[in-house]
Amino acid sequence: MNIQKLGGYFLSIFLILTLVSMSYSAADTITSAICGIVTIVKTVMAATMLILVVLAAIIYAAGQVLGAETRARANVWATSMFVGAVIGGLIYLVVPVFLSLLLGKSDITTEC
Repeated sequence: MNIQKLGGYFLSIFLILTLVSMSYSAADTITSAICGIVTIVKTVMAATMLILVVLAAIIYAAGQVLGAETRARANVWATSMFVGAVIGGLIYLVVPVFLSLLLGKSDITTEC
């Protein structure tokens, strides 16, 4: 057997074993990173939704006092903010479910 082929085989086996061991050690890191994402989404999105709804109400009320053109613009801004809050609520509900399906765990919010 040629010594270069033997060295190539050993190098291939070494690289495969290294990649396999790295994937096992990286699983905990990936899980903790995803748990961090869930925590950030649950804390930031709740506050953001509340702020958007309150600002939408303030802008809508302020627009009703002003002129016709400003009232129309305020209605559009308030509607956009409210729709943003609704989309934020969907993200708040869907992200933990999606990530728990991605990781194959039953409930990711209790494990983080």
